[in-house]
Amino acid sequence: MDDQPPVIQNCNDVSATVGLNRGAVEVSWIEPTATDNSGIVNLAFRSRSPGQFFVVGSTQVTYRFTDGVGNVATCVFDVVVIEGNYHSCCLLSTLKLYEKTKLYRYRDSDFLILI
Repeated sequence: MDDQPPVIQNCNDVSATVGLNRGAVEVSWIEPTATDNSGIVNLAFRSRSPGQFFVVGSTQVTYRFTDGVGNVATCVFDVVVIEGNYHSCCLLSTLKLYEKTKLYRYRDSDFLILI
C-alpha cells in the first residue's frame, strides 16, 4: 500500500517591494510542483496565484497536492511585501529582521526602517 505523500519542489518564500504609499503590488513566483512514487499527482488547492496583487506585509500562501490514493502534501510559504525604495543588497537583511521582530515603521526619506 502507498503511504508516501507527494514530494514538493519550489516551496520558497517570495519578496517584493512596492513604492511608498502605493499599498499593493502584483507578485509572481515559480509555482510549487510535486512528484509522487505512484506517478499521479494533483494540485488539490492553492490559496493564491502568481500575478495577483498583495498588500504591504506578509501573506501566507498554501498549496496542497494529493496523489492517486489520497496521500496529501502541503506547501506553505510567505509573500512579503515591503514598502519603500530598498537597494537590492539590503532587502534580504530587512526580510530577516521582519521575520523575527514586530514591524515598526519610521519614515526617513524614502526608507522604512524595521527594528
